[in-house]
Amino acid sequence: MEEPAAQFPPNHLLATSGTTSLPQGLGKRFNFRYEVGSIPLLKRIPQIIPLAILFMGFLYGLVPLFEILFGKKIEQPNSGYREQDRSRDDSLFGELLLSILKTYYVDAANIHYASLLVQTLMNLNQSGAYGFSVRETGNSLMIEWGERALAMPKPSDDDDLEFTQQIVKLIEFLESEKEAEGKSGSNVMFDVFSALTDSFDPHTKLMSKEEYRELKEGTEGSFGGLGILVGIRDKMLTVMESLPQSPAERAGIREHDRILSIDGMPTFGLGLRDLIKVIRGDPGSEMALLLLRDNSLAPQRVFVKRELVEMDPVSSLSLESPEKQNVIMMKIESFSAKTYLEFLNELNLAMMKTEEVDGLIIDLRSNPGGLLDQAVRIADLFISKGTIVMTEGQTVESEVATKDVVPLSVPIVLLVDENTASASEILAGALQDHGKALVIGQPSFGKGTVQTVFELPNDLALKLTVARYFTPKARKIQDVGIVPDIWLQPVRKNSVNLNLFGDLRYRREKFLSHLRYKSGANPSDFDQGDATETPSIAKSYYLDDGESPQTREHEVELALHVIDSLNTRAPSSPRRSLLSGIRKVLSKWNTEADSFLKEHFAIHWLKEPRSPSIKLRIANLSLDRASVFPGEDVQLYYEVVNEGSRDAEQTSLFVRSFDEDTVEVLLGTIRKGETNRGVVKVSIPSTWEKPLVDYETGLAVGAAYLQGSLRPIQVGVKHKDPAILLAQSQLIEEKGGSLSGVLEVAEAAKLLITVSNSSGFPVEIEAVDLVNLSGRQIIVGAIDQLRLGRIPPHSNKLVTVEIAASAQLESDELNLGLSIESRDLKVPFFRTFDIKAVPGRKR
Repeated sequence: MEEPAAQFPPNHLLATSGTTSLPQGLGKRFNFRYEVGSIPLLKRIPQIIPLAILFMGFLYGLVPLFEILFGKKIEQPNSGYREQDRSRDDSLFGELLLSILKTYYVDAANIHYASLLVQTLMNLNQSGAYGFSVRETGNSLMIEWGERALAMPKPSDDDDLEFTQQIVKLIEFLESEKEAEGKSGSNVMFDVFSALTDSFDPHTKLMSKEEYRELKEGTEGSFGGLGILVGIRDKMLTVMESLPQSPAERAGIREHDRILSIDGMPTFGLGLRDLIKVIRGDPGSEMALLLLRDNSLAPQRVFVKRELVEMDPVSSLSLESPEKQNVIMMKIESFSAKTYLEFLNELNLAMMKTEEVDGLIIDLRSNPGGLLDQAVRIADLFISKGTIVMTEGQTVESEVATKDVVPLSVPIVLLVDENTASASEILAGALQDHGKALVIGQPSFGKGTVQTVFELPNDLALKLTVARYFTPKARKIQDVGIVPDIWLQPVRKNSVNLNLFGDLRYRREKFLSHLRYKSGANPSDFDQGDATETPSIAKSYYLDDGESPQTREHEVELALHVIDSLNTRAPSSPRRSLLSGIRKVLSKWNTEADSFLKEHFAIHWLKEPRSPSIKLRIANLSLDRASVFPGEDVQLYYEVVNEGSRDAEQTSLFVRSFDEDTVEVLLGTIRKGETNRGVVKVSIPSTWEKPLVDYETGLAVGAAYLQGSLRPIQVGVKHKDPAILLAQSQLIEEKGGSLSGVLEVAEAAKLLITVSNSSGFPVEIEAVDLVNLSGRQIIVGAIDQLRLGRIPPHSNKLVTVEIAASAQLESDELNLGLSIESRDLKVPFFRTFDIKAVPGRKR
């Protein structure tokens, strides 16, 4: 993972219209700012009036006006914050939040407080942080926790204040119960309002201060940091790249350097996301890094100051096609506030360096989106007139092209994949609909909604879905995505028939849990298949070695062939005529993929599927056992029946949950009237704490989901306390030194490692690793002997590893890192061993 890329975690996938916030200076504890972003202010005046009245009331102290509007007696706030003010603050926050939701939410007319309350309680329960139960009694909900209960009448839709007061009572009830159980550490108010906003759609979210900061870093395109790309390699925080002219590069930090500590905090065993947060900070602040370089004797301490790091969302590359034509490839990583200018500048520079440009490739693979206006402006570079995108929210609006700016009359190819989302889909859809570009890759993510951000009190923010967008030809993007003109599907070279098409295929927008399972949702609204008004010209498969989408070159290779083919066709030629120029390439890749599937799995795949006439049904699903412990596997037995009049080709079956990756197996051809039977192994996460895991099983034909095929199934999960491991080390059998328990120059010894299982059940150890954190100062023997196997309850396992000091020691403490993996652990076990040493050199 990359440090600059972390501002776009998967749950953002934005197509934001800008920051919509509320006016500042409205009281000490309630400060707001209002901007409109790309939505014209004048079109929003009728919706702003109620909020404006409320905020002016705060600004000028018009408390009677507030009482008239809301029917509630409000005491004048004093300048200091007191504990008794908290419920009033919660109430005001709730009223503000509801006002924004009912004014701007894309489906504001469908907000029903009774179902919203039920879904909020469900979300809180599913979070695992609260131990209450809910039962319905007449027209009320009874919330029970321990010895106490709270009765909540179902609110009516026309009484905002009643609903707000119920939410405040719920907050007070949960706070008192958490205090009674001695639990602390969570902000109940934030949890409750977050659960409430999570009830709307997958992209409406109440953001914490930290989440909002990350979002702004992503959309603004800059942050305080060192300018390095980092990842976890061999269990160590590793520099993947130092960006040019960055603080890291000037400090001499290189690719493959391992960062052992940050300001004295060891990094071994910590998660990448947490480490990135530590690396980032205020520009000008200094940090100390302990670096270990390949073949270096010892770690070295480096001091470096953070600076404002400008992310580079656009890069270019000059390529030559098979017919020796000059092609420019533009890679857009994300749509931040600077993407349009970066794209225009980078493209102009590339054109100046290229004698004659014959084609352009725009790479949008793994681009999660960003600011809508940036995608619109880039589309406007190539479209001379007409609609670029239509948005439909409280009003219907269109972004219209002005004139094409880029003086290019050459073929354009767009590359997309299943992680191309949001603003990326706006650009791809606009160029595809206007016939300006041919799209190659896999169907995109399918996020067809626009979000805007409201700044709220207490350093919070609300990311709210305010509109849906459509392509110039009014094609729906939500849940469907951009279907490529040439669907190029990678086939992984796995040794088993498991996720051969990738493990993220069923994490697209339409499969997000909110779309189907939120309270009151209609499953038929979800299960719409992958039908599209612009089907692919062709679908082809190719063998993939498993590299990331950004480095897959088959899409680029095909794009170059397409540009050659388009340059030899007449402009009026039909779309399908370009196949003649690329048929040989597609046939070769198809044959290779088909041969691999036949040789390894006895599956014949080449024959084109006949989706319209296919009638497949999952006839039976069963489990080998009703419940399992976290970390265990369950066997899912299935029967798929072909009830149609023709054979069903290119079929596959998938099993997915809302929290884990998909498991998919290829079935191949199912003859008419036949039943395909098999078994799929599903692993229950070791971190799972809920009593049930909801799975759904579905079918796909030709790598596309088959409409109406979903079948739900639940796996029971028995409670199991996590395993507790301890580890310690001791030097034994020292040879060549004079001090006991201390490693001296050229001294050999054995490290005795004791691993203790303090749990009341046996722990099965699956993998053990010992990582050298001290460079060439210490030589660690083979770790093959570190086989702990099964450790009985309240027992120890002892293992020894041969170690030796080098002829030169620079540190007075040598470090080794121990990692242990087991399904009985919620997370892998990490421990650092510190060995005392005497610095010196062998004479």
